[in-house]
Amino acid sequence: MSIAFRSKCLLFLLLCASTIASLLGCGRTQSSGAGLNNALATAAMGKEPVYPLAGKVTIDGAPPQLDKRDSLVVMLNDADRLDAPSLKKKYVQTDQEGAFSFSTYAPNDCLKAGKYVLTFAVLKDRSKIGMLGPDKLHNLYNDPDENSKVAAFVIEHQAPGKSDYTFNLEVSGKEPTTPGPHALTRLVDERIPGAGRAR
Repeated sequence: MSIAFRSKCLLFLLLCASTIASLLGCGRTQSSGAGLNNALATAAMGKEPVYPLAGKVTIDGAPPQLDKRDSLVVMLNDADRLDAPSLKKKYVQTDQEGAFSFSTYAPNDCLKAGKYVLTFAVLKDRSKIGMLGPDKLHNLYNDPDENSKVAAFVIEHQAPGKSDYTFNLEVSGKEPTTPGPHALTRLVDERIPGAGRAR
């Protein structure tokens, strides 16, 4: 069997494994992810293992009631680099029920191990500009410096992962706070004309 033929066969198997893994999703099976890891390693294209990090966010005990074009954003802050720019951090938007799931290499394929501080904000989608504040959660949960002091928002993410996190954000009756210097108040690419002036 020629090297070229073996390479084509290996590439075909890799594509099949990748397709099956993405269809099944990381929250449903770990074996498909292991198969994909093995295929990638065999093809000398190894990747770091990933594990489920998913769950649901409620606001005052209920699914988020969002206005049109508003998004509930869940952001992961590297515990050792809380000052990193927001656009450099991993984030997802919840669905209408508050469910979220993080990805790395493909949709729903989970997340690399690490220590993360979660932050949350409700921002308005401004199309090409990005997502802008003010945070409709009144800056109560968008500051990684403050959330790092709350055990529920600090995650030691490792195997086998977890897909049933629950976070209830209590907003009603609480006084708004002033966002800190690292708070999630906008997700804007400053290189876009007009983005720097957008508020």
